[in-house]
Amino acid sequence: MMEVSKPFRSYEPLPPQFKPADPTIILVADAAIGIILEEMPALWIEHVGSTAVAGLAGSGIIDLMLVCPADQINHVNQTLDRLGFQNSTFGEPLTAIALQKAASFSFEGKTYQIHAYVMSEDSPRINEFRNFRDRLRLDAAFRSAYQDLKRSFFSRGGLGMAEYNRLKSEFIEKFLR
Repeated sequence: MMEVSKPFRSYEPLPPQFKPADPTIILVADAAIGIILEEMPALWIEHVGSTAVAGLAGSGIIDLMLVCPADQINHVNQTLDRLGFQNSTFGEPLTAIALQKAASFSFEGKTYQIHAYVMSEDSPRINEFRNFRDRLRLDAAFRSAYQDLKRSFFSRGGLGMAEYNRLKSEFIEKFLR
């Protein structure tokens, strides 16, 4: 039996690092969304998080929010697995309600990390993700504070993803209150 090529690859977590803004990342997210929508055209997908904000430096991890009816979550999960996503172990408190998947994706010779958050269409997290992304886009002071938080964290060195996720989640939770 011939092995079918998967568009997404196994996720290999990298040590947290501060990366300059990458204008290509929006194109990467759009390409990944297009591939997923080819398989599940009824799915609603949004690029959320800091990589959805042009000119914002940070970790460079692409966050995608996938929204579907509750009875479709298992189907979405299985389709993502078939495309090459795997179950996540990054476990951010902010997204505890959402099913988390992760993958690597190659685009124009460079590999990008993707975190996918699969949510039921009635999840309150949907608006939280949108509001956070939109505030980053519209509020220069908030955007600067968030970027400074990441820059400060990464400059410390030697800290793992769990600590990074905790600090980032605390910052986001303060905003969402």
